[in-house]
Amino acid sequence: MDAWDLLQQSRMKHLEQVALGLVLLRYQRQQGNHVHWEQPRGSLMFKLPYMQEALYYMLAIDVDLCTAGELKDSENGKFIKKTLTILSTSQ
Repeated sequence: MDAWDLLQQSRMKHLEQVALGLVLLRYQRQQGNHVHWEQPRGSLMFKLPYMQEALYYMLAIDVDLCTAGELKDSENGKFIKKTLTILSTSQ
C-alpha cells in the first residue's frame, strides 16, 4: 500500500509538468512555432485525459533508439532497446 501511495503522489506531482507542457504547446502554436514532446513508450502520460489537446494537434511516432540513435550499453557495447514516443507539431 505504501508503494502504491508513493506512486500516486509522484503522478499527481507530475501533473504540473503536463499542465506546463500544454501551456507551452498553446504558446508555440500561437507564435507559429513547433513543439516536440517525448516520453518512453511505456509511459502512461499520453493516455491522460488532459493530453487529448496535444494528441489532437500533434503527430505521434515511435522511435527505437537502438536503431535510430545507436544507443549502446557502455559496459558491453550491445545495443539497448529503448523506444520513445515523440509527439510533434512538425510534419
